[in-house]
Amino acid sequence: MVCDGRTVYGALPTGYAHCDVDRSRVTRAFDPDPTGVDGDAAITADIDSHRVLIEDRSGSAISRTLLTLDQPPATR
Repeated sequence: MVCDGRTVYGALPTGYAHCDVDRSRVTRAFDPDPTGVDGDAAITADIDSHRVLIEDRSGSAISRTLLTLDQPPATR
């Protein structure tokens, strides 16, 4: 997943992601394709909500992992 010229998930050249950027800061990224399509799981990263959902499919089985991100440290 490449967002604003930076790789944030996976390995190049696979994957494609839609990214929302606010003043050069990634706020959300979305790669809808599972491993069977592009070699890595689907992912939705919502940085503002501090959540990342990783989802994959194998036949009729679906696996989901929800990560909660720590708040970034306060800037001075």
